[in-house]
Amino acid sequence: MVSGEALKQYEFFAKEIVKYVKRWFKLLLKRIVIDFIRDERGIIYFLGVKSFDTVDYTLPKMDLEYLQNEDNMKKLYKTITCRLCLLSYHKDKITKVVTFKLLVKLRDNLERRDKKIFPHITVNLL
Repeated sequence: MVSGEALKQYEFFAKEIVKYVKRWFKLLLKRIVIDFIRDERGIIYFLGVKSFDTVDYTLPKMDLEYLQNEDNMKKLYKTITCRLCLLSYHKDKITKVVTFKLLVKLRDNLERRDKKIFPHITVNLL
């Protein structure tokens, strides 16, 4: 068993894993056993979680109707639906935004060429 100063390097990664589990799985951990390995170049790799114990608690129950509503799920998971591809992405993962002007230009160019690639794109100009 390794302890003390030798574990300092792994402590950051362990804390990040605990934060991830708490945030996405809503679990509070009492204890966690994590496997890491370091190669000959000194790069640390995460191998897996061997075991964990959780704190006993209960989350407030959400009714099934609330969870079945797609808008409520988007709020819970903080997702945004792309207007171009119609896929949902987490807010933190979005790096580029398709502007209204770009959508108008794309629609006009596709109509001029008589292409039906993105039939779901509708831009309402008032």
